[in-house]
Amino acid sequence: MAKFKKYQAWIYFRDNFFCTCAYDRDMIDLEEKYPNMSDEDYVYSNWDTPQYWDKYRFWVARTPKGDKYFNEILAPRFYNKYKDLEVEIDNKGNIIRWIGEIQD
Repeated sequence: MAKFKKYQAWIYFRDNFFCTCAYDRDMIDLEEKYPNMSDEDYVYSNWDTPQYWDKYRFWVARTPKGDKYFNEILAPRFYNKYKDLEVEIDNKGNIIRWIGEIQD
């Protein structure tokens, strides 16, 4: 696979780890989804084989620097963008309607 720049690598990882819920799979889940997967496919899965990633392939942890970035930059952005937005839901948790606006 071609070399990625840091942002491209993050997008690739996000799309193939978080968006596919790989963080919540284990080998049994993968064996059910990929019955022809060999032990080598699993053990030697890498950047080029994200379909075999599971919660044991990567260790993802929060760091003090990440906490600081979230608290000082991301959280205020989220708050300011969505502070005027409300959602109405029914008893089952389904969205009925959005109330308000998203700020740019």
